[in-house]
Amino acid sequence: MEPNLARFRAGLMRELRAFFSDRDFLEVETPRLAPYLIPEAHLEVFSTEYLRTGSSVPLYLIPSPELWLKQLIPRGYGNLFEIGKCFRNEEQMGSAHNPEFTMLEWYMLNADYLQSLQLFTDLLQALCGALADSPGADASSLRRASQPIETVTVRDAVRDHSGIDLAEHGSDDSLRRAAQQAGLSIGQDDDWNTVFDRLMLDMVEPHLPADRPVALIDYPARVSTLATPSGANAAGGFPSPDTAAGGLEYQTVERWELYLAGLELVNCYSEEIDPGQIREFFAREQQKKRSMGRSEHAVPPDFPAVFEQPYPRCSGGAMGVDRLMMALTGRKRMNEVIFFSLSDTLFPR
Repeated sequence: MEPNLARFRAGLMRELRAFFSDRDFLEVETPRLAPYLIPEAHLEVFSTEYLRTGSSVPLYLIPSPELWLKQLIPRGYGNLFEIGKCFRNEEQMGSAHNPEFTMLEWYMLNADYLQSLQLFTDLLQALCGALADSPGADASSLRRASQPIETVTVRDAVRDHSGIDLAEHGSDDSLRRAAQQAGLSIGQDDDWNTVFDRLMLDMVEPHLPADRPVALIDYPARVSTLATPSGANAAGGFPSPDTAAGGLEYQTVERWELYLAGLELVNCYSEEIDPGQIREFFAREQQKKRSMGRSEHAVPPDFPAVFEQPYPRCSGGAMGVDRLMMALTGRKRMNEVIFFSLSDTLFPR
């Protein structure tokens, strides 16, 4: 990383902390090692062990601080944020990936995902103003980041870029056929979620505007997350013509992801706080993890019970700080904005 970029990064970290601290968020530091993790089927983790005389205890490097922060919320600490290293195994070492990366995660109490979107809008504006004269600043990148955030529902984004209305394809077979007709090569055994991921990666994300931040909101409920159902679901969701043929109604959850300069930066939910739903999520993700052949790890046995005590409604967001650094400085590769990327360490040029 060039010296001026290092100075810009130091300023970025200061401004991130100042923004949240000024809004009465408490900064915390939680462990990087854990004896168990929240199951997430799409993630592979790093495992290690704590050695004791004659025995050892399995440990894992955390993929996010969610495990710890959600346990702090009911203990009276108020709004929380953390900036720290996270780890994801099998993470490709490419232009926008590194297996070790820096994450900002926040939780805002008595708030939903749209209030978190406003918080992040304010954050971008504050960063662009505070860092405009910093060494390493790129005026065009900061100008792009300071534009109003465009919001598009996932349903509209998929329909606009592929011609497919997700609400009309509730079954696996139906969505597979629609994706094949749209030009994607889809396996005959690919399920709804796999096809949806392909639609997003191949037909939506590459065509999102690059000259301003874009938030895709209201994700399909079929995509397994710990997000709460959208308000529309209270009225039964959006009926799908496929329902009579064995499909499922198109329902959504309160979630958004934000893209800037072609990079996925933020993932945010109105957090699920129903212990029964959380137990179902754990069981579902563990089963998926087994079916995908990913390494199984211990899960926190008492985690759902945390939500059986009085637990405030809240919204949580997670942002890749390294990717934000790329977006604000106009850099195209992550190894330009971090020190000693794993790819450079393992495969020096």
